[in-house]
Amino acid sequence: MIDDETLYAYLDGELSPAETVRVEDALASDPSLAGKLAQQRALRERLGRAFGPIAGEPVPVALVAAAQPTRIIALAEAR
Repeated sequence: MIDDETLYAYLDGELSPAETVRVEDALASDPSLAGKLAQQRALRERLGRAFGPIAGEPVPVALVAAAQPTRIIALAEAR
């Protein structure tokens, strides 16, 4: 049985050659699994079309600033 995590790793090209063969064998024999893979591919394509142009834009300055490390204090020491 191929779990979702393995299927998504296959879709991302992150599996070893042996695991890739195992997933491809399962896809060939399990129409339900092949359908799930097709749905994921279609979803990724739609998301890519919707958000692809945004991914190339610069990150807003306020968002960069919010992600910067801040000084963290120990509450016990501050008291």
